[in-house]
Amino acid sequence: MVVLHDFFNMYFMGSVEIIFGFYFFVRILNKKIRFYFYLLFAVCVVGIIHFIPSGIVGLGLFVLLLAAGGILICHADGKLSVLYAILVVGMMQLSYGIVKSLLSMFYPMLSFWDQHIVGTAFMLSGYIASLTLAGICYHIVWKYFSNFEAVEKQYLFLLLIPILMICIMDEYINSFIYGSVVTDVNGVTVYTNHYQMLIMQLLGMISMFCILYAYKKLLMNFLLSTELSLLEQEEHSMNQYVEEAKAHYEKTKSLRHDLKNDIGVIKNV
Repeated sequence: MVVLHDFFNMYFMGSVEIIFGFYFFVRILNKKIRFYFYLLFAVCVVGIIHFIPSGIVGLGLFVLLLAAGGILICHADGKLSVLYAILVVGMMQLSYGIVKSLLSMFYPMLSFWDQHIVGTAFMLSGYIASLTLAGICYHIVWKYFSNFEAVEKQYLFLLLIPILMICIMDEYINSFIYGSVVTDVNGVTVYTNHYQMLIMQLLGMISMFCILYAYKKLLMNFLLSTELSLLEQEEHSMNQYVEEAKAHYEKTKSLRHDLKNDIGVIKNV
């Protein structure tokens, strides 16, 4: 039963999570690929991560594999692929952290029930709730924050670095706190500090959206200042054209006056 449980967690749910994240990753990149690419990507990632320990190393490897999929399969820009890969993995990680913290609050209340049934129910509901929350976050990013290619690529690092830091710190804190557990008198494992963890996970998710919102405003200001600069150049060109037209008109007016005088002199002769 333990082997079946591990197989279900690692391969089946792991594949579902990878396909789910890769699907929204492709959507955020505004690309379209065939369905078999999703299956191929999931098989490759599961096969590679199986030999890599979990934690920051495994998280970083998944980000690199996701970015590589964006470059090789979707033919997307490299910097955008890295940015969106970190964003997708970070939001998935925070979604699981939020749901895990919530479930940890309720789990001790059900200690008198059959722990096998409770554990299975919590595992399945946790996966569904985490994927649902991550899907909502991905949809918001796709709808409101997926136009960063409009700005020069070097400015993407202003967005990439703080989001990467949130992902790394969240993974470290998650591993540190949930790695330290206590057991109650009934032998039930109880996670400590889950209230604080819930607040930290929520603040991490809110921080990601605040960073995206601030960067979008910065992007809009950049585009507006570029348009303003172009309009000022057009205004300068128009003013120069008007001045040249005025000078040409004055020259033509003077020439007509001279011709009129010459014609008058000829008539008098």
